Formats: sequence, structure tokens, C-alpha cells
Amino acid sequence: SPHGEVIALDDGAGLLDADRQHVPDVVFLDIHLPSGSGVDLLEEIMQYDHTAGVVILSADRVKDNVLLAQARGARSFVAKPFTREKIEDAMRKCLEQAALLAR
Repeated sequence: SPHGEVIALDDGAGLLDADRQHVPDVVFLDIHLPSGSGVDLLEEIMQYDHTAGVVILSADRVKDNVLLAQARGARSFVAKPFTREKIEDAMRKCLEQAALLAR
């Protein structure tokens, strides 16, 4: 990746450990995962890192899911199918918000 190191996981099972180990600038997380709910994982991440930059990716555009993800701390929501430009835009916004929080 031209933007930094990418760590990919097949599902959410190891996400919390990987997040604590690598402390990523941005986490891209699907709402529906084989091992459970991405929104639940988002909530767990926010419990120990309230400044985490989490972007929710999903084909599920149900308004309630989008609002729930935002209420639990997601910085952005990108609907599938997504483009490289949408992903880069969401990443940029997360990094800008993190810079503002760090001030």
C-alpha cells in the first residue's frame, strides 16, 4: 500500500488483539463478519481507545445500521461497492480528525 502498512484479517476474531498490538491509524471494519457484529467490535475498540479512527464498510445501507455505527464512534461509513477514491477519502478524513483530537 502506498499509504502505509496494511494488516488484513479474515474476520473479527483477532481484531482486538491486532488493534492493541499494532495501534493502527485507521481501522476498516465491516458491519457483518463471520464471527459476529462489526458494530460490537467497534464499541469494544472505542472502550479502550475513544480516539480510534474506525471506518465502517458495508453493503448494508440500512439507515439504522449507519446511525448505530456513528453513535458507537465510527468516523465514516463507506457503502459497498466502494472505490479506491472512497476508501482514500475516508482514510484522509480519519487522519484529519485524529490530528484535530491530538491538539
